[in-house]
Amino acid sequence: MPCLIPEWLIRQFGQARGALRGPGFWHLTTKDHPGGGRDPDPNRAVRVNWIRFFIENHGQFKTWRYLEVKEKAVYRWYIWAEQHDFLVILEEKKNRYQLTTSFWVEEWNRHKLNKKYEKREPEA
Repeated sequence: MPCLIPEWLIRQFGQARGALRGPGFWHLTTKDHPGGGRDPDPNRAVRVNWIRFFIENHGQFKTWRYLEVKEKAVYRWYIWAEQHDFLVILEEKKNRYQLTTSFWVEEWNRHKLNKKYEKREPEA
């Protein structure tokens, strides 16, 4: 049976003798469980193949740079396709961007995303 996971996504998370390394892919297809850990999320899993499209076409969507301050301060780029209820987050690294996460935007986290958009970094 052919692999249904896009090759670019496999490269993104690395290959170990042809096998997909699990943690990155697992994070993209699951969501936090209230009691800890992560549960499979069909809404994320069916949209995994959307990620590349939204990154490559980010100018068509609500896109902004935001300073996240948790353990350390990092800049993250948010690509929010509101009409599709889908979000992709990339983290700025020295010479590249790293896919941090992507997910189906549920009603409860729209307000949180809009607040981040209001506090976004000014455009250059």
